Amino acid sequence: MRNADETEISATSEISFDDAVKRGIAFATRTRRDIQSAWVQEQTLTQRDGRIDKFCVSMTVTYAPARADRKSTRLNSSHRYHL
Repeated sequence: MRNADETEISATSEISFDDAVKRGIAFATRTRRDIQSAWVQEQTLTQRDGRIDKFCVSMTVTYAPARADRKSTRLNSSHRYHL
């Protein structure tokens, strides 16, 4: 029996790193409501004309294991999602 399910998510924002994380978590909660934690593994940004264009984060979201008696529309834990 697994203790948790994990999914890797990459998200971007034109506002901030914090906003990119919030977008990634919002995406994850559309299919699963039992998020336990999120680990931001990497933060990068892109520039255009000397100004920050996009803030990017790569994170691993950890969920409580799905119960067998409940239908789940969870994210596939073997894939990466890019927003």
